[in-house]
Amino acid sequence: MQKNVNILQTPNEQLTKSETMINESILDCLNKDNSIFQMLCKCIAFSRMIYEINDWHHAQYQCCFGYFYINWKGEKYALQAESHAENSMKLISLYLNSTSQQMNQQNSDDQANLLILCIVLLNYYTLAKSKIILKKQAEKALNKVEQLIDSLQKSKNSLENIDNYEDNSKQFDRCLENYYQQWDHCTLMRLDKKFYPNLQNLKVCIYCLYGKIAFECEKYVVSFDQYMQALKFIEKTYGPESKEMISVYQALAHVSVSFDINNSLIEYQSSENDMKKSIDYFKIAYEISNKIYYKEESFSSMVDLIRSVYLLCTVYMKLNLNLDDSE
Repeated sequence: MQKNVNILQTPNEQLTKSETMINESILDCLNKDNSIFQMLCKCIAFSRMIYEINDWHHAQYQCCFGYFYINWKGEKYALQAESHAENSMKLISLYLNSTSQQMNQQNSDDQANLLILCIVLLNYYTLAKSKIILKKQAEKALNKVEQLIDSLQKSKNSLENIDNYEDNSKQFDRCLENYYQQWDHCTLMRLDKKFYPNLQNLKVCIYCLYGKIAFECEKYVVSFDQYMQALKFIEKTYGPESKEMISVYQALAHVSVSFDINNSLIEYQSSENDMKKSIDYFKIAYEISNKIYYKEESFSSMVDLIRSVYLLCTVYMKLNLNLDDSE
């Protein structure tokens, strides 16, 4: 099948068009997987035509490709996601090595390094998630996320400004526009609502992924702490009864029966107190999902409600079995 090639537009113009179509497809997000995939392929192709091999644009598009595979195409594409993220990290290293002197001169300018930091953050997240799915060395994946958290802490001031951009949106928008003038074709890495992905959503994903990895590594204190961090951030960003809270409360319920929160040295004994802690978290998840279902009456909210009811019933059954055994 022959494809039509637009010879009336320059590669630069077609790259801009592809980036715009990706952002529009993400906002629409209904059966747009193929469209995003095709546009990302075009972005990589056009960037190779426009920029030199050691340019940061190539790392950006490889990074977004990896994130696309792991979060849009599904777990069966974890290997492709890992490959693109690792390739992106190599390209970032190539770019930094070629501009090391220039970057050293810009260390005092946080915004000048913010775009590169975002690419690195997204790569670490993709690598950690893909390695867990592939069941490759869970401890190494945990280290990847720990490096990511360290990077988040180092960029605390910049990220806090991003989280609070709604409070001073006019001033922040002016700063963004001034910043984007320094970087052509960085729309995939924008720090406003068109950021790929939304930075606030990415932070929640990082906390939850860190908690999941720590739980699988039997680091229950770390796991509980990360889920609590996610809970606080979601409550601050989306509200105390948002649908994003449901899965975090359910995760906390699972963690709470794996160790005594007040004494991390006491491993899971399947005690009545542990079960009651778990029930409290499952109850909150059920109450939130119930309110959302009767408000939206959508299929996804019905699935969340059914899952919440199932998990709550399951832990009630376990508690009754434990009580029967103790008697």
